[in-house]
Amino acid sequence: MFIESITGDVVTKALDIAAFNHKVIANNIANAGVKGYAAGRLNFDAIMQELRGLVGTDADIASYRDALDRINEKEMVNFSSAPEGVSIEAEMMQLTENTLRYQSLLRARSELGEILKSAISGGGRG
Repeated sequence: MFIESITGDVVTKALDIAAFNHKVIANNIANAGVKGYAAGRLNFDAIMQELRGLVGTDADIASYRDALDRINEKEMVNFSSAPEGVSIEAEMMQLTENTLRYQSLLRARSELGEILKSAISGGGRG
């Protein structure tokens, strides 16, 4: 049950991060014409790095959950130190990438639910 439980928790946290990243990107787009605006960036891969470090170790479920709880995506937004303006094209590419990530995570969560349902029902054997 450990794998199913923590996998669902990780996917849910990843969805939360992707949803917040959408807000960061939308804010960049909304401020594209503002002189001196420093675009925000949320590095999804960097945020998930600590969890990757636990994979393949003997970490227990409490360690995974503790790592998930320590991730606060709102504190992990980096702003450009040299505001050069916002490129709408670059932000639209970021938005597209983030949307694809979010859709993939939704699909993964759905498939995880189907796997669990199949396991509970005996895998269709009858």
